[in-house]
Amino acid sequence: MRTQTELALEAIANAEELADTGAATLSSSHLADVERVMALPHNQDGADKSWVWPAYEFCRGHFQTAKPT
Repeated sequence: MRTQTELALEAIANAEELADTGAATLSSSHLADVERVMALPHNQDGADKSWVWPAYEFCRGHFQTAKPT
């Protein structure tokens, strides 16, 4: 009987094989869009990003307490 460690290592190896599909090819227009967004002032090093974590926590809390309709 295989140990839990052996099963876990086998699962990791299988996942790596499935994930190794190569890089996606992006269109030149998509790459230009990415460059344009990355060049925006609020995406630069040193820009104030203190709002990100509170927004993230708010969203997590909202969806944890949401009930299906």
